[in-house]
Amino acid sequence: MTTTIKPTKKPKPTQWPTRLISDEYDLKNHKNFNMLPITECGPISVLTNRITHGKTAALEEFPWMVLIAYNSSDFGIEFRCGGTIISERFILTAAHCILNTSIFGVRLGEYDLNNTDQDCAHSYCSPPTQDLYIEDTIIHPKYNPKTHENDIALIKLLGQADISQTNIRPICLPLFDTNDDLAGKYAIISGWGATEISDMSAVPMKAEIPVLPMTTCKEIYDKYTTITINQICAGGRGGRDSCAGDSGGPLMTAGLIDGNPRYIQYGIVSFGPRQCGSEGQPGIYTKTKPYLKWILDNLDR
Repeated sequence: MTTTIKPTKKPKPTQWPTRLISDEYDLKNHKNFNMLPITECGPISVLTNRITHGKTAALEEFPWMVLIAYNSSDFGIEFRCGGTIISERFILTAAHCILNTSIFGVRLGEYDLNNTDQDCAHSYCSPPTQDLYIEDTIIHPKYNPKTHENDIALIKLLGQADISQTNIRPICLPLFDTNDDLAGKYAIISGWGATEISDMSAVPMKAEIPVLPMTTCKEIYDKYTTITINQICAGGRGGRDSCAGDSGGPLMTAGLIDGNPRYIQYGIVSFGPRQCGSEGQPGIYTKTKPYLKWILDNLDR
């Protein structure tokens, strides 16, 4: 008697969601393109090499970093998220930092939270901070708080950020990059560690973390949530270095724009393991590039 063995069907590979329209759209032709201060964005501080020690960020090393203030019934005003200056009127952050929160305002140009005077280093003193109220918040219309998809938002400031100050500058966005795949490279996160569950550092910290293939995060997180091509998988080395970022803060690398070295923001801190710094547990960052058209669309609101 001959036994016939039917071949088993090969499972279909996981289908990545399609990219957003920014990948095909010529951003330079967008009507709001010139609202981004491209010539002033992402300066690399000349002070950095001279005054950086360990994992502490130097004074004015990342002058686009902002702290988002919230009303708290227990503590008054407190900082629980961060963001980045992208223009005189707009802050880029994560949607989870905005949705259903008591957001109050934004602090720009901060360095040492314990210092109420001007921050100084090696006889140089930084200009004062700038506190601004919020005119509007814009959450991505397809943000899903359960899966963390499209975890991106804009804050429109009531008044203008003084980006002429050396401690208040915009960061560059990846407007000119044809390839935003950072897997196998290293990126920088920085912040005070402002999250919903962690204690903050008095001064901003920084860390260089590895960017991993998305398949790595998909294997780790797939049972809990949806991982998409519009996210970045990074970190997971273990240790406190991977706790340096703020929720809503930037994942960035140094690059060239018009031949000049600049910092470019490729991601936004979205979510990760509850215990940050866990070995083998990378974090998830919202990829900036697929949302560039959405960002530009909202700059004239």
